[in-house]
Amino acid sequence: MQTVHSARKYLCKCVHSAARKDNYIRHLKTCKVKHDSGSFFCICGKEDSNFDEHLAHIKGCGRGRPGRRALRRRPAQS
Repeated sequence: MQTVHSARKYLCKCVHSAARKDNYIRHLKTCKVKHDSGSFFCICGKEDSNFDEHLAHIKGCGRGRPGRRALRRRPAQS
């Protein structure tokens, strides 16, 4: 059973972690150590040491926790 607060997160070289992709991408744009040595980790488990390759991967990566389910619309009754 998966909990709401999963242990899997995006992890930056500066040790900042985020569970949400949008928050992690926002952090990467302002991170001061993104070009230092070390590794980035995607929520899917992929490890990258190159910033540009990592950013391209996480933007296209579809793995991770799904968001809120879409509401199903009931058909209009006449």
